Amino acid sequence: GSLAAAGGTPAYAPPERLCGDPRPADPSSDVFSFGVVVAEVFGQFATSMERAEAVMRLMAPPPAAAAPAADLSPSARLARAMLRRDDAQRPSATEVRREAAEAHA
Repeated sequence: GSLAAAGGTPAYAPPERLCGDPRPADPSSDVFSFGVVVAEVFGQFATSMERAEAVMRLMAPPPAAAAPAADLSPSARLARAMLRRDDAQRPSATEVRREAAEAHA
C-alpha cells in the first residue's frame, strides 16, 4: 500500500516507508517522525523548504571535516540520532525520553 493509503504524511515519514519497505511500521518509524518534530521545534525556519533542508542536513552523515557532534546543541544531537536513515540505528523511545530529560534538566 501507499504511504497515503496507510495514513502517513510524507514530510514525517521515515526513509524506509518512502522507499516502499514492505515491513509494517514499527516504533523506530515513530522515533523518526518525532525526530522531524524535534528539528521543527528547536529549529528556526521561515519556509517549508528551509525546514526540509534542515531535516535533510540532520539525516545526512556528517562529513569527516564537519564539526564533531559535541559542537551541536543537545536538541540537534538528539534529532540527528532520531533521523538516522538506518532504522536499526535509531534510539528507542525510552532512550529518546532519557536523552531529552538529561539534555533539558
